[in-house]
Amino acid sequence: MVLRKSALEASYSARLRLQIEKQRTRARDNRLGFVRIPRIVEESETEGLFSADMEYVYFHNSIDFFSTASRDAIDDVAAMLFEFLDAEEAESTLQLVPAAILLDKLDSVERALNVGAAAMFRGPLNGVRRALAVHPSIVIPVGPCHGDLTFSNIMIANDAGAVALIDFLDSFIESPLIDIAKLRQDTRFNWTLLMSERLEDKTRFKQVMEYLDRRINEKYLSKAWYRNSIDLILAVNMLRIAPYAKTPTVQHFIVNCINSLEAFQ
Repeated sequence: MVLRKSALEASYSARLRLQIEKQRTRARDNRLGFVRIPRIVEESETEGLFSADMEYVYFHNSIDFFSTASRDAIDDVAAMLFEFLDAEEAESTLQLVPAAILLDKLDSVERALNVGAAAMFRGPLNGVRRALAVHPSIVIPVGPCHGDLTFSNIMIANDAGAVALIDFLDSFIESPLIDIAKLRQDTRFNWTLLMSERLEDKTRFKQVMEYLDRRINEKYLSKAWYRNSIDLILAVNMLRIAPYAKTPTVQHFIVNCINSLEAFQ
């Protein structure tokens, strides 16, 4: 059985090709036995619309898994994700990343906003720009990353013995810190909780996310590159979502998330 991912518009085909190539490369290079990255079975293009068929993995989605998982099973998932991130860091090198790269991303976000949204997000955008004016560069590990490591793209085996990673994404900076920020998009900000309408026990899910967020933060606080840059990367990451936020509820959520970060208070 396969799962097909297709571009809905011709303009997205080139980016989807890059994503599929990234998934293929990461699957080829993966040395972690407990990480499943679906193999690409076939690619095709019809009338400018690119499609890729990939292996179907019979794991639980994270929402269903965490709804009933024991504390030990949650710890097992955290351990696997930490080992995955450690492997990324081991293949990375600490580099000076110019603020201009982040500023370019902010500019592209602002250009994509409609007039009303641009006014709402002007404060957070300018806040990040002020922070970057103080720090003309940041030192972070540059190397392999998933690019969109939210729990919506993590599937978990029934016995918590393996995880499957799907929907790799090209990123404006290739860094394990991007993956940590994407995880904390869920664990700190409860993005999945906001977007999911079928969660029956939202209180339990929020508690699981809070627990995982403490685990993530405790693991990386000893690393200067994390302490010095995580709030900035979290803010930029949330702003990247802004052009796709179509309701005032989601827009206000993003603004409140950024305003909650210590670096922007």
